[in-house]
Amino acid sequence: MNTPILAEMLPSLSPVTFDDVFEQEIFKTLALDSPVWHNDCLSVAYLTSKTETTPALLAEYRIETRAHSILTPVETLQIGVNEDGTPDTLAISGFQFSPDGKTVLIARTPQRRNFGEGDPALYLYHLEEKRLERLTQEEAPYLNAKFSPEENVIGYVKKNDLYLMNLETKREIRLTDTGCTTRYNGRFGWVYEEEIEVSDGWSWSPDGTKIAYLSIDESKVSLVFLPQFDDLHQTPLPQRYPKAGDPNPILKLGVINVAEAVEIMETESVAIPVTRWLLDSETNENELESENSLPEMTSSSSYLARMQWTPDNHLLVQRIPRLQNRLQFVHINSETGDTQILHKELSETWVDLPSEVTFTESTGAFLFLSDKDGYRQIYHFQNGEVMKVTSGDYDVVQIVGTDFREGQVYFTAYPQDSRDLQVCRASLVPGEARTLTPSRGLYTPLFNNNASHFLLTKATRNSPPFTALHRGNGDYFALVHGNEMAGLKGKQIAEWERFEFRTGDGRTLYGQMLKPADFNPEKRYPVLLSVYGGPNSQVTQERYTSGYEQWLASGGYLVVQVDGRGSGGRGRDFRKGVYLKLGEQEAIDQIEAATWLSTLPYIDEMRIGIWGWSYGGYLTLLCLLRGGDLFRAGIAVAPVTDWTFYDSIYTERFMRTPDENPEGYKNSSLLNEAENLSSALLMMHGTGDDNVHYQNLSEFALRLQKANLPFEMMTYSGEKHGLSGVQKHVYSTMHDFLLSNL
Repeated sequence: MNTPILAEMLPSLSPVTFDDVFEQEIFKTLALDSPVWHNDCLSVAYLTSKTETTPALLAEYRIETRAHSILTPVETLQIGVNEDGTPDTLAISGFQFSPDGKTVLIARTPQRRNFGEGDPALYLYHLEEKRLERLTQEEAPYLNAKFSPEENVIGYVKKNDLYLMNLETKREIRLTDTGCTTRYNGRFGWVYEEEIEVSDGWSWSPDGTKIAYLSIDESKVSLVFLPQFDDLHQTPLPQRYPKAGDPNPILKLGVINVAEAVEIMETESVAIPVTRWLLDSETNENELESENSLPEMTSSSSYLARMQWTPDNHLLVQRIPRLQNRLQFVHINSETGDTQILHKELSETWVDLPSEVTFTESTGAFLFLSDKDGYRQIYHFQNGEVMKVTSGDYDVVQIVGTDFREGQVYFTAYPQDSRDLQVCRASLVPGEARTLTPSRGLYTPLFNNNASHFLLTKATRNSPPFTALHRGNGDYFALVHGNEMAGLKGKQIAEWERFEFRTGDGRTLYGQMLKPADFNPEKRYPVLLSVYGGPNSQVTQERYTSGYEQWLASGGYLVVQVDGRGSGGRGRDFRKGVYLKLGEQEAIDQIEAATWLSTLPYIDEMRIGIWGWSYGGYLTLLCLLRGGDLFRAGIAVAPVTDWTFYDSIYTERFMRTPDENPEGYKNSSLLNEAENLSSALLMMHGTGDDNVHYQNLSEFALRLQKANLPFEMMTYSGEKHGLSGVQKHVYSTMHDFLLSNL
């Protein structure tokens, strides 16, 4: 609410401009990049923010001194000389400390990264000597590099095969020889990375005697061709992309004996170590019902979603059938290959994509998340029994730390409101959980291994994120990193306000509203509804605002976001009520939100707009097609327009296959409703989008053209889903469209 004092101050403040947001970047926040605790639990390493003159450097913050220090001074990172005579300094893409903390494995950032290309070189940095050593001489893509537990060997993926290198002799040996354009060893293809959220496909056993890896065969996965216009002959870029109902990648899990690999390395042989295959993603539905063992695999129908070594050097795999309505925890004996299903989760809709389990001190025991009782909670599997650790009408998001000495587990959850992500603590013996972060905000913790301390980054809608160090009991210890945001001084900064309203069927929905800094309740304002709406997504959380929204507010627009049904943080039924009918309930809720907004005295009901990106673009178009004259204008960026065009794993999770759910696919398609458009429309898409293919926009635009309906369209040649190379043009085009149509 604007006070008289604030109103008097506003004339001396200047509005937020395009230049502020996209040239001066006054809303850009800085953070500790890629923070990781040292094994001694006494310091945190991270990458500094790069500047125009200085690359990102490896630094650390120590608890004892409460001070930051640079671990890799810029002068020690010189790897050559540029053509203009200036030093060529190593750009750090990623890093990993050796188990003893004396050296750091560093990957070099490529000039431009395309999917699956990896890093062009690996380096070893000696911390005491401040010395950089190049390990790999071949300019090739390197992925998923990591130290062995014994520290004297590293492993990595190169050209889709696994390799080891002895750090003393620099001798390199190849562990697999099947890697090619359709076969990946130790890494994943596009659809697994995007929808299963995994990229690293190999790991050392805890004792360092074995390597487990996944081999991915995409030879049966359909090819799509992304148009390229920067090539004289427009040679299209091929992509393996399974669409809904298409054949999926086939995965195999294998184990290599490290001793055999070391022997080959020492004898300088060119032999390839033997892989013992343990598990395959191929199995039929009836065989998935087996309770005790996994029989012979026969047909591609499941996903190997997570692979972990157990503390006693065996393997635990989380496997999901293609329908994604079940989850199996499969134990594999790494010596004998024997398999056993330890536990199985069932769902009438879909099972949530699992996180890695958290192993507890008892052999074979672990913590995992399940929403089988209505809300996602923590469960403890031990001795064949499952015990519920947390309970309540709220969703747990992630297990973030454990303290087995005190019998405590730390986790993030929504104990009061789905807009506030809190850090909580509970006893492994079922009992009441305690919230360690009682105030509003979005809290992101990073615990050390013994849970004695944790970094805590807090953000709200109206305050930029800052990072502090806390003790394990939640007590504040020290400020580690702040954000002064000096560029905001002297600017008219609007503030977000929470609201909620009830739908026609009695459901309460949560929202956030940004009013102009000089808001006058006697005036009537245009409003832009900003939507996403995908399953388990949230747009109303306490994330710090973007500059684009502040620019809109300075221009006299209200910006509103509402989480409708299908969004996360409010329990299983709220989240999974969209099953088999994507778009239907989501559009109803956003249309009801716009209808409710139109009744507010300060809203101009004739000037309501809507916009969204990706799933938000899809939802925007649905609302325009089904909302009648409610929306005056809409902007859809990179929208899905028909779910048969999208990938198998994501789409089938919520819709099953087109053959199993033909009515659901028909009813969710925008192509069948294009003729209903009556609002001003701007669509934007990149031709190089490898996520939501340009086909989506092209086919929908064709339907509008055949219906002789006017619309605006902006195509970005070669740009991918995020349109990262043309951000200024994207937002200035959107703004011009809104000024003309809203």
